[in-house]
Order: sequence, then structure tokens, then C-alpha cells
Amino acid sequence: MAMIIVSRKHTTGNLTFGSYQVDLYCLGVKDTFWSFNALPDEMEIIKTQFSNFFGGEELIKVDYPLVHNIIYGAEGFAGELGFSPHKDFALTQYILEEDDDKVEYIEIEFGMDGRPAVMMGMEQYPPEVFKILDKNVGPGNYYVSGEDENTL
Repeated sequence: MAMIIVSRKHTTGNLTFGSYQVDLYCLGVKDTFWSFNALPDEMEIIKTQFSNFFGGEELIKVDYPLVHNIIYGAEGFAGELGFSPHKDFALTQYILEEDDDKVEYIEIEFGMDGRPAVMMGMEQYPPEVFKILDKNVGPGNYYVSGEDENTL
């Protein structure tokens, strides 16, 4: 799971940013939200919330092509499996650069060993996820890892 923030600075010093929760193993863009013309303090609050989500881990700054490839690559992988991105991606995709040859391509592995993987634990997945995987990749052609029992 990747938690990504992409921000653009206005000439006023305020920010427009998009936040993306990305599942690289199966579901792609699971959640996304944005803020337009936010004060810099609002960004600090968001960074703290993200850090707390990962048990206090600090966010790290990376080059844009990496996050672009993670977001669009995971979205494409999930789409091939039959999953759509979060409904708000229809808006937050415009905070990103266009997905074209102008952005350096970085090869990233999605899934686990090329196969979809569902990691149970902190959250439960609705039965529809498994129905979609069964229909589109076939029973037994994806990994499931449970909190108490690892079935990989």
C-alpha cells in the first residue's frame, strides 16, 4: 500500500494537492481526495495523518516520475483485473501530469510475483473482490493472506 501526496504550489504560496491511497497488489487507487488553494499548514496536517497511518513512519520525498508510475501503473493493473479506481480519481487525476511519453517510464512490479494478491488484516475486503478475481483471473490464480492464517 502506498500513500502518496502530489502537490502544486500557487504563486500565493497556497497549495493544490491530491492524496492517493494505492494498492499495488490488486485494487489500484483505493481512495483519493484533494484540496484546492490550501494553506501550507493544511498540508502539514495531512502529512501527519499519513505518518500516523503508517505507525509514525515519516513521509519521504521522491521524484514525480516514480509516484506517477505507481499511481497509473497500479490503476492499469487493477483495471485489467476488473477493478475501477476510486470515484474521485475522475477529478484527482487532473492534479497529475498526463499519462503519456513525456513522463519517464519506470518499470514497477504490480501484484505479487505478477499475480494479484489480497492482504487481509487491517481491513476486510467485501466478497465482491473475490468474485471479480474468480471471474477475471480464475480461482486459485491470486494470493490471499489472512491476519491469522497466511494462505499465500
